[in-house]
Amino acid sequence: MSILIYIILSLALLHFIYQGIILPSFRLKYRYKIFSMRDNLRRLKFERDNEIDDKLFEYLQTSLNITLNILYRIDFSLLVKAKSIYEHNEKFRNNIERRAKYIDGLFDKCDVTEIIEIRKKYLELLEQVLLANSGALLIYLVPIGLLALSWNWFTEFIKRLSAIEEKEVEIILPSGTVPVTP
Repeated sequence: MSILIYIILSLALLHFIYQGIILPSFRLKYRYKIFSMRDNLRRLKFERDNEIDDKLFEYLQTSLNITLNILYRIDFSLLVKAKSIYEHNEKFRNNIERRAKYIDGLFDKCDVTEIIEIRKKYLELLEQVLLANSGALLIYLVPIGLLALSWNWFTEFIKRLSAIEEKEVEIILPSGTVPVTP
């Protein structure tokens, strides 16, 4: 029982260290990258205004700004909630699909490779943010995953141990701690 308490305390400490010390520096790095993308986008719009569709510019800039505002909330729970709403709310799903097709069409027409590259880097960064913000979850999932992976070994070993005799029990457990019943 005391081992379980130590494990839980260790997991809580790891969670605190990750959420309170490591993750804030990751988030700051991601914020700076988004600011850099947004600055590049604005510079490109200023320099090549006639080549960049206004709607495409607004989409990218708005996406970057929204991400800056909700950066700390982008995690697996948000993804699961969004997927659930997407699957169960037809109006929401139709709006997303319509807008996605429209935006994809704008990108298909765009000849400015830097804009395409900004979007690519932005989507990659969103994946990194999702993993970083959900990283503390891994602290809890790794032991469960290891247990699941080694479950077959445990069951096979238990099967072998079921053939144990009294003298082997005394090797495993200290003498006199296991009463032998006839």
